[in-house]
Amino acid sequence: MDLSAASHRIPLSDGNSIPIIGLGTYSEPKSLWATNHVPEMVRPTLERTLRVLQLDYVDLYIIEVPMAFKPGDEIYPRDENGKWLYHKSNLCATWE
Repeated sequence: MDLSAASHRIPLSDGNSIPIIGLGTYSEPKSLWATNHVPEMVRPTLERTLRVLQLDYVDLYIIEVPMAFKPGDEIYPRDENGKWLYHKSNLCATWE
């Protein structure tokens, strides 16, 4: 059975086939960026994501990076020596 990106269909035993992903049934998961792991920032960040994407909800909101960076405007915050600026966020509290 060929399940490559080119086929996108699964053949059935009766000769018909069905799409691997039905139209309108798949949405890529959204993720919480590592600079927003502080528990107080999770909900506002999710709400901003929903507004930007013009959605009412997401099925899945992933904590993509299992460590927190220093909160702020920098996506990859570093100090003057080029070292990463981590933040001591409690990831269990972030999940809650």
